[in-house]
Amino acid sequence: MDKKIAIIGYGELGRAVHKILEKKKDLSIGIWDKKDRENKLSGIISSAEVIFVCVPSWCVREALENIKKYLSEKTLVVCLSKGIEERTLKTVDLVLGEVLGLKQPLAILSGPMLAEELMSGKNGFAALASKNKKDFSVISDIFSGTNLKTEYSKDMKGVALCGVLKNIYALGLGICDGLNLGSNAKGKLAGEAVKEMAEIVKYLGGKKESVLSEAGLSDLIATAFSSFSRNREVGEELAKTGVCCLESEGFKSVNSMAKLLGKKAGKLPFFNTLKLIILENQKPKDVFKNIL
Repeated sequence: MDKKIAIIGYGELGRAVHKILEKKKDLSIGIWDKKDRENKLSGIISSAEVIFVCVPSWCVREALENIKKYLSEKTLVVCLSKGIEERTLKTVDLVLGEVLGLKQPLAILSGPMLAEELMSGKNGFAALASKNKKDFSVISDIFSGTNLKTEYSKDMKGVALCGVLKNIYALGLGICDGLNLGSNAKGKLAGEAVKEMAEIVKYLGGKKESVLSEAGLSDLIATAFSSFSRNREVGEELAKTGVCCLESEGFKSVNSMAKLLGKKAGKLPFFNTLKLIILENQKPKDVFKNIL
């Protein structure tokens, strides 16, 4: 009997997940996007065994509220969003638990999963963070034989934070590209990013080991060095023009992360530099001198 899957959100990532899974003969896949009717949502969710939430971080709470009333208590909800809720300063793991309740099977899937590469058949890699390893077995089975490879983590907080931080620091490394500082400087700053990520994750309640997982270092490298990366592109544009016309998770997350860190932000040179650029409109070429 086919396993029933639902994909909520059909942007680039939602389409990529669908592309990966549609080749598997033992899956029945339903898709819902905001342009679809409510009755279609109820039909998809009420029969789904696993739901992949593939919406931007600022839409996560609304998406979860929409599906909540149709969920079975056994349905596994897997969130692929990477960000901080601006109003509450809550990471994705907290929003999941608050809206759906901690008895609901919940997981976060995060790692180097550039949608363009997944769509073209190239491999992607992700950490599946859940309190219950049985959830990992379910997801591992769903993606077995596909081009998305998964590893298990029980550190939902750390994996959620890594998803935010890698976007922020990838934006910073994009600024390095835009300033034409060279690969040596970018390599140096990538190392600083990893150190600061570990410090922040530990400070905010995650396990710093998660920074060396698929969700942390692997995703940072992919995001900071790929021509497909929106966050890297935003950083490059900021450096070249002084303004940002594109919307990215990293850009939106800097303010929220700065609030979460408080005075701690001033003790993190790379993050503080990005804070000065994005929140205080200082010129990238001026403030980047201080960290090189």
